[in-house]
Amino acid sequence: MNSASEKNPRWSLAGKDFGGLVVMDDAFAAYRSANRLPYFGVTDVDTAAATAQGAGGELLMPPTSVPEGPRIAVVRDPQGAVFGIHRSGDEG
Repeated sequence: MNSASEKNPRWSLAGKDFGGLVVMDDAFAAYRSANRLPYFGVTDVDTAAATAQGAGGELLMPPTSVPEGPRIAVVRDPQGAVFGIHRSGDEG
């Protein structure tokens, strides 16, 4: 684990981040069912979000560029699991 902070840890392997968690605070109140949101690193957030949507997923937060951060999106899969995706390589 490569801890960006104790509150929002990131995971890495051989120095490359591949995912992490974010605290599900009030900004996520409309669709939170857990206390943390797993994030997975992808090459292209827009393409991954479109692929997830085409496979029956629902975009809860469309692809968005975070100021001074990565491009992210939040998806609910057809079984109801909620997760985030972020553009790999944009980690600070």
